[in-house]
Amino acid sequence: MLQGDYPTALTRSQEAAEIDRKRGDQGGLAADLHQQGLILNRLARAAQTDEERTAHRRAAIERFQQSLATKRRIGDEAGAADTLTELGGLLMGASQYREAIAAITEGLQIRQRLGLAARVGISLEYLGHIHELQGQYAAALEKYQQALELFKQ
Repeated sequence: MLQGDYPTALTRSQEAAEIDRKRGDQGGLAADLHQQGLILNRLARAAQTDEERTAHRRAAIERFQQSLATKRRIGDEAGAADTLTELGGLLMGASQYREAIAAITEGLQIRQRLGLAARVGISLEYLGHIHELQGQYAAALEKYQQALELFKQ
């Protein structure tokens, strides 16, 4: 992401998305939108004001949702699971735990169905972190242990 130059990275990703739209490259467009979500999330973390943070976070959620819709439309299940997990992490950071759990759990189920063990572990780790943030330490420990077993494989 251009070594921390997020505004330039966002502009370039938007230009790439426009090219992919014109070419009809839905997979490329989905990847561009996902990348924009990541960039906007980083801009939200670096924001100086709550207003700016909220605006970047909303834009990031919107981009992830657009990427997810495109990935679903073209049948990119693994990509959809990745976007769901990123979206869940963003929602977790915004303390929207119920929505975060729903997104991450959906991504987890796809990853399990596709047999993506390491990525299942990542989803479980995210869920553990949400439980920990909510003070549900036994549930958090269970998810962390499940993730660790998968990472050992």
